[in-house]
Amino acid sequence: MTVVLPPMTPAQAEAWNGYEGEHWAAHHARYDAVNGGFNDALLDAAAVGPRDRVLDIGCGDGQIRRLAARRAPLGRATGVDLSGPMLARARSLARAEGV
Repeated sequence: MTVVLPPMTPAQAEAWNGYEGEHWAAHHARYDAVNGGFNDALLDAAAVGPRDRVLDIGCGDGQIRRLAARRAPLGRATGVDLSGPMLARARSLARAEGV
């Protein structure tokens, strides 16, 4: 299945790389807690195994990517996002957690 998303507008890109992205990055723990109840079900449904490669598109602060990396220690988990502030937070959290 191919999903085609509409292009990001300049205003949306500016927000996610400015005030909006900075807000989500600064409050990542709150947003992770809100969404965290779905993580195990998502990763179980995806059947992420030790040697899998995972691509998390729209990874935000990288919570799912980090969890996937733990399930795939012999594989690879990569996250992409258009928000510079959120990617910076994702990298920082991944380094701190050793994944």
